[in-house]
Amino acid sequence: MKKESKKLLIGIAAFIVVLVVALILYNWLSGIFSPEQHLPTAANFTVIDREDNEIHFSDRLTEGRPIVLNFWASWCPPCRAGMPNFNRIYQEFGEEVTFMMVNLTDGRRETKESAMEYIEGEGYSFPIYFDTVRLASNAYGVQGIPVTFFIDRNGDVVSVVTGQMSESVLRAEIEEIQ
Repeated sequence: MKKESKKLLIGIAAFIVVLVVALILYNWLSGIFSPEQHLPTAANFTVIDREDNEIHFSDRLTEGRPIVLNFWASWCPPCRAGMPNFNRIYQEFGEEVTFMMVNLTDGRRETKESAMEYIEGEGYSFPIYFDTVRLASNAYGVQGIPVTFFIDRNGDVVSVVTGQMSESVLRAEIEEIQ
């Protein structure tokens, strides 16, 4: 065999070995870092309701129902666009699923009053809560809104959806946690 042919065969063999090792590493790392396998257990937090009562997430979890935990603000266009879907689904599933619509109330851009004015003006009936000291949003690492966490009755976060959701996606996510 010629010297050039040997070099070509060695190069091809080396390339195949690198591909096999890369494939093995990819499959191994995918299993470690797959978000579906490593979603967190729901974190506890305290928010306030419309009457300024402290509400502990853990109390809602002990009710034994799945939880839809949504973070939103009235100044957020995608949040506002998704609210009619949440309201329709809440009216349908409100007895079977706990809805926690948590408003990011910073006191400047969003106040409790501005959030309540928006909700009441639109006629939404789902329960809203106010995260006035960022306990809830910090507990869930909220970086942008809207973001919704779907939590099963055992307190495990089953999925997270960032951005506005269609009614069909919201319905499908709820079916996964029931």
